[in-house]
Amino acid sequence: MTDSAGDFSSVISATMGVLIGDVNASGVVTSGDTNLSKAQALQPVTSANFRCDVNASGNITTGDASLIKQNALSHL
Repeated sequence: MTDSAGDFSSVISATMGVLIGDVNASGVVTSGDTNLSKAQALQPVTSANFRCDVNASGNITTGDASLIKQNALSHL
């Protein structure tokens, strides 16, 4: 990694949080996420709705909504 001043480091660390079921990216899993997933059920997965495919099966189904419900009120 080289910064804008030209300083170099071969060792850096980063943190990434993953919130399973937060399809609207609000930072918390709510009924809004479930509703959004249900509204997209049986639709083809696209760049606009890929977050609704929570289980990454390639299809938006009730299984995705179930995973969202299981993670209700989770937050980072």
